[in-house]
Amino acid sequence: MKCGYVHCNLGKEVEREIAIKYEKKYYHTECFAEKQLKSEIESYFRENINTNEPVAQIRRYFAQYHLSYDLDYIMWCLKNKSQKLKYSAGLNYVLSDGKNIDEFNKIKLKQVELVFDNEFECVYNKIEPIKTKTIKKWGDYFG
Repeated sequence: MKCGYVHCNLGKEVEREIAIKYEKKYYHTECFAEKQLKSEIESYFRENINTNEPVAQIRRYFAQYHLSYDLDYIMWCLKNKSQKLKYSAGLNYVLSDGKNIDEFNKIKLKQVELVFDNEFECVYNKIEPIKTKTIKKWGDYFG
């Protein structure tokens, strides 16, 4: 079966036994979780920060932010660091602040639980620190 998530990076094919069915579509578990988190971010922004901003504009900015930042980090910044935020375009300053990235990574590292097997192998949960992507500018090519 084909995964119903438009931005699926897992091969677009999903087995019916392990798929999640939601509104007549089948999803990978990771794709469904990402889709739900995106809708939570959008609804949180619309309810708590700016109710007048068009949905298309919110989605456009969050799609740009998702290229550089993890969705968990975006949601954390919206909930904890958006006191002065009025529009979705201003979230870029909150997301790119190094203090916020460090604080979020410290919180995530505290949440990591160590699980020991019988052979005392250390296995971490699937929580990873934020990886920021660098965007090359015009002057970087001539360098």
